Amino acid sequence: MISKVDLPRAWSVEDEAVTSVGAIEVSALSGVGLSELRQEMARRLTAAEEWRDPPAISNARHLALVDQARAAAALAAGALAAGATEELVLVDLGRARAALEEIVGRRTTEDLLTHIFSRFCIGK
Repeated sequence: MISKVDLPRAWSVEDEAVTSVGAIEVSALSGVGLSELRQEMARRLTAAEEWRDPPAISNARHLALVDQARAAAALAAGALAAGATEELVLVDLGRARAALEEIVGRRTTEDLLTHIFSRFCIGK
């Protein structure tokens, strides 16, 4: 991205260290290029990319939660594509978020407590 294109350039076009092929030129002042920048950001954020070294998840509960999050996100994408209202899409996105939050410890559910008490001997 090259910003402030509404101002005179402080470098020469031949300077390859500063300019890059395919750079998006934008100006916050005039709004030039902002639409293209948004489109490129969305494209990069949603692009499917093969993992070189996929992260290892060894906890069976975490694997199940990742599957739940993936399924809920797929439902949300399908609902969005079908023209569902934001509220309906957000229900599925909320389920995906809740599953991911449970993995990182931001959410404690009754199932988690049941799981802990069933696997570990807690003294009386």
